[in-house]
Amino acid sequence: MKIKWFLSVLLIGVLLVYFFINPANSDWAIKCPFKAITNYDCPGCGSQRAFHELLHGHFRSAFVLNPLFVVAVPFFLIFLVFQVGDLKTKYSKFYNLLFGFKSILIYLIIVLIFFVVRNTGFYTVFINSI
Repeated sequence: MKIKWFLSVLLIGVLLVYFFINPANSDWAIKCPFKAITNYDCPGCGSQRAFHELLHGHFRSAFVLNPLFVVAVPFFLIFLVFQVGDLKTKYSKFYNLLFGFKSILIYLIIVLIFFVVRNTGFYTVFINSI
């Protein structure tokens, strides 16, 4: 029970930090080492800025920064509810549908495809058209 309280307080702290401090204008935000070395965007590039934009209700801006992150947020929230609420056994079929082995493989494939596509000219044209 103590771990749940700790994680809840930690989550609230992270939400407050990202709400009040814009990672785009801050030196404390973690820079992507992959991008620094290769000059290519990793699947997570832009997630911190997208998170800040989402917390302010700027969904379009967040989507432009990292569409994969914006689409993944509901899955993260559902996963968090399942973990905190101990709902895995009560709703095991739904949990396994979203977070079972096959689903995780599909998510990994989506991340890999996004990783490749976001570093192409097609992705740049797509994002600039939004």
